Amino acid sequence: MGAQNFILLVVGIYFCINSVAFADEGTATYYTAPYVPSSCYGYQDNGVMIAAASDTIWGNRAACGRMYRVTCTGPTN
Repeated sequence: MGAQNFILLVVGIYFCINSVAFADEGTATYYTAPYVPSSCYGYQDNGVMIAAASDTIWGNRAACGRMYRVTCTGPTN
C-alpha cells in the first residue's frame, strides 16, 4: 500500500468514527396558543417552532436556541 492510499484510509476511518450521531428516545408533546412565556425567552415571541425537552436535554437552559432533528419512530397515541 502506498503512502497516499494509507493517508486516504486513515482520513476515511477518522470521518467514519467522528460522524456518529447521538440520539435519545422520548415521548412527543405539544402546546396550544399562546406560546408565551417560555423558559428560554420569557414573553418574547419567537414563533411556533417550539418543543419541550427532558431534563437531560434541557441542561438548565443549555438547549435554548439549539436546533434538533426530531423523527417519529412509532404510531401516534
